[in-house]
Amino acid sequence: MYTRSTSVKYEFGDLIRQGSSFEGLRVTKPIEFDLLIPIILDDSTEVVEMEEAPGYYFIYSSDDIWQKCIIDGMLSPVLMNRRMQAVVNDAIVFMKAQLPGYDIKMRDQGAAKRLRVKHGDVTIDIDLVPAVKLQGGEYLVAKRHHRADHYHSMMPLADNIFNHIWRMSYSEQEKEVINRMNEVHRACLKILKAIAASDQHRSQFGNCQFADKISVITCTYT
Repeated sequence: MYTRSTSVKYEFGDLIRQGSSFEGLRVTKPIEFDLLIPIILDDSTEVVEMEEAPGYYFIYSSDDIWQKCIIDGMLSPVLMNRRMQAVVNDAIVFMKAQLPGYDIKMRDQGAAKRLRVKHGDVTIDIDLVPAVKLQGGEYLVAKRHHRADHYHSMMPLADNIFNHIWRMSYSEQEKEVINRMNEVHRACLKILKAIAASDQHRSQFGNCQFADKISVITCTYT
């Protein structure tokens, strides 16, 4: 998949669908969707895990296409998110011309860029997360470490090494586990999700979207 922002032609892999809407576990209306956007890098790319933060990696690259996202040889998840915002904004201009009657906007949602699409009484949110595929099939995603700086979209990066690391994504492994669940396990998981999503229990469960999945997976396979 290709897209063009200003004079640069970017190459991306096929979008990767994530979340309960695609897993058959949605307990509310399917109005939220998660998509990983794989970044295609050249053969110069090297990945090194950060010793102080297991599960987080530096991505070293000299890919000319992504030079504006590279700092001291490291592909920056912060700058990649900013570049992705520019790319998506250009795509929104095209989509609006092709889809009259649709209101399409983008907003920040944590580490993701959220695309909000409205048409009539229907509103759909689509979270877009840049990702880099490793040789083993795993993905690194542009999600900030808790020791990274809280930065706004146009602020310069502080001299903090945690700003430059990418997080390992375990969504594909999670999908494999969920696909092996029988109907009883899946029903239990949906019940937990419904309880956690209810206003009455939201404060008790908190906002961790993985708590219910972890509970069922742990009880089922340990």
